[in-house]
Amino acid sequence: MATTSGSPGQLAGLGSRIVAFLIDSILTGIVGGIIVFPLFFLIGVGGETGPAGAGLLLIVQLLIPLVVFAYFIVMEGMYGYTVGKKLMSIRVVGENGSKIGFGESAIRNILRVVDALPTLYLVGIALIAINDDEQRLGDMAASTYVVKG
Repeated sequence: MATTSGSPGQLAGLGSRIVAFLIDSILTGIVGGIIVFPLFFLIGVGGETGPAGAGLLLIVQLLIPLVVFAYFIVMEGMYGYTVGKKLMSIRVVGENGSKIGFGESAIRNILRVVDALPTLYLVGIALIAINDDEQRLGDMAASTYVVKG
């Protein structure tokens, strides 16, 4: 992909972004499984859990998505990339090509919820595909770009 008028570097492209996201999804899924699997034995899989077990299960179900969001926000806010992005040699930068902070990272990742609509990130993929700067909604709101390097 060529650099477009608004981007601060060579844009990463849809394919490398999807692969990076899949790598990160596998990684967070493994970590989530390591956390959740022992809890199933603690509360009893398939058995009557009672109020305490049901409460614990609810807490876990609420915490896992928060941990996933935190992974993306912290990694991009600290380093400009996640493990998946690093493996794909892409990173998130601000409008002038500088490293983003936690604020920009939080904005772009909280808006992942909208990008994921209606399913399988169709909104985000469509926006990247039709936008000259290959930005999804979160990138537009945070003034960030995903670039090679």
